Amino acid sequence: CGITQNVLEIGKMHAHHKIPKKIGGTDEYSNLIMLNKDVHILVHATNEEIIKKCLEMLALNKTAFAKGNKLRELVGNCKLSTNK
Repeated sequence: CGITQNVLEIGKMHAHHKIPKKIGGTDEYSNLIMLNKDVHILVHATNEEIIKKCLEMLALNKTAFAKGNKLRELVGNCKLSTNK
């Protein structure tokens, strides 16, 4: 996973567009990042309960949290805050 650095499993990996196609992103390799399914959900989530559930499940370290926030911003979502 490009965020957690964990090994991706078949059926639980998603290709994420860093810059969404709807705002001009492409399918070029440089615009894609492979993510764990739950990380991908977190990047796109806007519902507080889903965000909370994903954060608890993933237990991201500081570096992964920051990378996830960068992807959230690129898709137009707000950065998440942490008490870590």
